[in-house]
Amino acid sequence: MPRKNDIEIFTGYRDELIGSIAAMHSRVYSKIAGFGAHFEAMVATNFANFINRLEFECNQTWFAEQKGKIIAGISIDGQTLGNNKGNLRWFVVEPKFQSAGLGSELMKLAMDFCDEQAFDEVHLDTFEGLDAARKLYEKYGFEMTEQRLGRNYGREVMQQKFVRVYDKKQA
Repeated sequence: MPRKNDIEIFTGYRDELIGSIAAMHSRVYSKIAGFGAHFEAMVATNFANFINRLEFECNQTWFAEQKGKIIAGISIDGQTLGNNKGNLRWFVVEPKFQSAGLGSELMKLAMDFCDEQAFDEVHLDTFEGLDAARKLYEKYGFEMTEQRLGRNYGREVMQQKFVRVYDKKQA
């Protein structure tokens, strides 16, 4: 669906998606947090494994393109956590498209999907300092449930876990 600035949002896989999402994460987070090869390899490996599981209806990915170039992405992994919990993963927007509503649009698609799946909870893992992203998470009902120093991303950062509980009364 074409939008302003010739940006289109797509659902599912297309050629070069794995490499594009891994490269975008590497570019964005090396500048923001100094993440390096460990982080890029982790994203590429985990995202590639996830893409191979898109055949399951509890998993989905969305990405935005402008003129054939992938500029943003988000995914919901409905299998990894088990117990009817979704996991929001690989959410990234190229910096020049941040603060333009694209992240919010992708988040809405992902949360609508989670509501359709009726996940009891949706989890996401991130790190301290991503204030704009945190505001977006909170807008969609996520609350921070854990914060601790860790090295999951390849260097020590204050890791954060956010959880969104599905309100079955509103369904």
